[in-house]
This record gives sequence, structure tokens and C-alpha cells, in this order.
Amino acid sequence: MTMLKYIILLISIYFLAAQQPTTYSYKTVGNLSILADVYVPSSSNYSKYPVLFCVHGGGYMLGAKNGCLSTQELSEVLSRGWSVISIDYRLSPGVVLRDIVQDMQDAYTWVRTKLVNIIPIDPNNIIVFGQSAGGGLSVISGYKLSPPPKAVISFYPFCTNFITPYAYNPITPLNQSLVDQAKALYTPILTEYESLDINDPRVALFFNALVQQK
Repeated sequence: MTMLKYIILLISIYFLAAQQPTTYSYKTVGNLSILADVYVPSSSNYSKYPVLFCVHGGGYMLGAKNGCLSTQELSEVLSRGWSVISIDYRLSPGVVLRDIVQDMQDAYTWVRTKLVNIIPIDPNNIIVFGQSAGGGLSVISGYKLSPPPKAVISFYPFCTNFITPYAYNPITPLNQSLVDQAKALYTPILTEYESLDINDPRVALFFNALVQQK
């Protein structure tokens, strides 16, 4: 190994170590703990960290808190002296949209009332960030969270499902095939998805639902 490669390896290890979160349970539904990853900067010019409140994407049916930001994005936010809080939420078809929104509201309240007593975050300086379904939830956060976040950053929000019955009643999807698939997956599972494997029944249902809505 050359000296340059060795230095790059050490730097990579340092940043990976610096980016390991502490995981908390922000609410429990039945026997299901719903989790949030909390990252804090190694140093900050702020006496209380501004917060990037991150909501992952996945069409409301896939995804998890570890997929909200890339390593590069996370490094950039932490280098600014901000804290990052990335949340899980229950997934359809085990729940409907109002349940997912409630999870986001409960996570936000937990940050402002509980986490503030654990790490020095600024509860009045929270930015909500999300992409795709997380972007849609970020848009919703602007009028559902109280008090409202300081800013909302929404990338290509996935909002089309909001006008369909499936967003509000998962047992009435668009055809019998989706009904059968949804019933087979009718649990609000939380899984750390590493890839979109089409052989995964939850992934297959997601893409099938997209096709059926065209």
C-alpha cells in the first residue's frame, strides 16, 4: 500500500467513525419501537446545534433512516456544525398516510421535548429535509408540525398517491392483484433496505402499484 492510499484509508476511517449515529426509540406502537438515528458534529461554532430533520424516501412503502442522506451529504451537514436526525416511520400497506404523518409529528415532538435534554440542539432551528416520499412528507411538515420548522427542503416530492384511495385505505387498491399483494404484506415493518431487489415482495408491490396508477 502506498503512503497516499494509506492516508486516504485513515481519512475514510476517521470520517466513518465520526458519522456513527446514536439510535433512539422515539415512540412505541404495540411491540414495535420506531427509531431515529442522531448524528452530532465533532465540533461546532453553535452553542446549540441547528438540526437537519431527515425523512427518508421509498414511496411510503420502502426505505429506512439509513438511506436518507449520502455519506457526502452527511459529512457536509456535520462539517457545518449541525446535528442530523434521521427517522424511521411505519410503512404501507400496514398503515395509511395519516399514520405515517403521525409518526413524523411524534418524532418532531420527541426531538423538541426529549432529545433537547440529551444533546445541545436548538429546538427552534430545525430544517426538515426529504426526497421523494420524504420530500412529500417534508412538504406536509410545513403545515402539520407545530411549531413549524424553520425551513423545508423537498426534493422531487412523491405526492401523486395523495389523491388516490390507496393513500387512505390500503385494502382498496386499484385491482385484485394489488389487494392480494397488500394483504400478504399487511404489517408496518421497518427494514434497513440495502437495494431495490425486485424479488422482494414489498418492492414488487411498490413498483406494481406505480404501474397500475399510470
